[in-house]
Amino acid sequence: MRGGNTTARYFEDTLKSQLIKLNSNIADDSNCSDVIRILNLLKSTLEGNQEALKQNL
Repeated sequence: MRGGNTTARYFEDTLKSQLIKLNSNIADDSNCSDVIRILNLLKSTLEGNQEALKQNL
């Protein structure tokens, strides 16, 4: 499901479809890639979660 990328944090196709499904008023095909890119830039730590909350992600 990671398309051969063993370092990927997310199943991107699943994440994209769920972003659109759960946030249909703001997420669509054109901006999901940006959201996923931002999520990938965050540290997978408590500090990374705090940073996401500060940015309203």
